[in-house]
Amino acid sequence: MKTRMILALAAAVTLSPSLAATSVSAQQTDATSQAAPAQNVDFSEDKLDTFVVAYVEVTSIGEEFRSRAEQTSDNQERLKLQQQAQVAMAKYVDGLEGITIDEYNAIFNRAATDQAFAEDLQRRVNATD
Repeated sequence: MKTRMILALAAAVTLSPSLAATSVSAQQTDATSQAAPAQNVDFSEDKLDTFVVAYVEVTSIGEEFRSRAEQTSDNQERLKLQQQAQVAMAKYVDGLEGITIDEYNAIFNRAATDQAFAEDLQRRVNATD
């Protein structure tokens, strides 16, 4: 089984005027395991629906930890909270059936470069409200 090392999570990127997506990043220790470029991948409806579920929860986790970090002036505590958020987000996505961290990131990255795709994801997110 491949070991994953979490490098960064919670990178907020504005994809459209109202969709700020959260990317979950992981580096695999097996360098030969690379995700396909996001623009060349067609994602199933089920995969996109699972991404939206993950996105909504990852965003919620990020907001919770961001709120806690804003309440402290201690940089060490902020760093600790950021690391806890990263772990919580990755754990959530990794625990979902139907999507991997790499797939989540591929969808996120495609939305960052494909306006129509981002708008479709925004519609899906809005439908969950």
